[in-house]
Amino acid sequence: VWRFVTFQFLHANLNHVLFNMLTLFFFGGMVERYLGGKRYLAFYLLCGTAGALMYLALNGLAIGGQAVFGESFRAPGLLFNDPATPLVGASAGVFGVLLAGAYLSPNTPVLMFFVVPMRLATLAYGLLAFAVLAVIFGWVNAGGEAAHIGGALAGWYLIRNPAHLHGFFDFLGQYDPTSRVAAARVAVRRGNVRGGVDGAEVNRILDKITARGIHSLTEAEKRTLREASRR
Repeated sequence: VWRFVTFQFLHANLNHVLFNMLTLFFFGGMVERYLGGKRYLAFYLLCGTAGALMYLALNGLAIGGQAVFGESFRAPGLLFNDPATPLVGASAGVFGVLLAGAYLSPNTPVLMFFVVPMRLATLAYGLLAFAVLAVIFGWVNAGGEAAHIGGALAGWYLIRNPAHLHGFFDFLGQYDPTSRVAAARVAVRRGNVRGGVDGAEVNRILDKITARGIHSLTEAEKRTLREASRR
C-alpha cells in the first residue's frame, strides 16, 4: 500500500526529476500559499496517489478484458503494458498542482519550454488534453500520461473542495483552507474582489497575515477581509 506514496519520490533519470521539480518551483508556491504548507503536502500526495490509481485501473481493465475476451482484446484508453512495469515519478502530483494553479490564477503568463508565451490555464489544460489523447491512441508513455490524468483530476477537484483536505488530515493541524483568508487570496488573484473593496488594501492585509499572523489584524482590517472574501 505504501507504494502509492513512495513511487512519487522515484524517477527514471535526471531529466525526469529536473522537469518535475522545476514545475513545482514555478507553480507550487501559489497553491501552497492558498492551502497552507501542511494542506499543500496532503494535496500533493493525494494527487500523486490518484495518478497511481488511474494507472492501476486502466491497466487492470485491460488485463481483465484479455482474460475474458482473449489476448486479442483491445480497447482505446486502456493500458495493455506489462503489469510488472513500474510507475515512478512525481508528475501525477505535479499535474495536480498545475490544474490547481490554473484555477487560482488562470491568467498568469508563462513560457512553455521557456519560449512560447501563454496563460497558465492554457498550458495546464493543453497538457491535460495531450495526456488524454496519448492514452486513447496508445502513444509513447501512455502509462505515464494516464497517471497525469489521475493527478490532474484530483487537483481539479481538491482545489475546488479544499474542506476535504481539512477533514481527512486533521492530524496535520487545524488550518482551515476554506477560511476567509484563503477566499480573499483567490478573489485577489482572479480579479474578483467585490466592488467597494480596494484590492491593494486586501493585498496589504494578506501580507500582514503572512508576516505577523491573523491575530495581528485590527477590526477594520478584519471587516475588509470579510468583504473581500464574500462570494
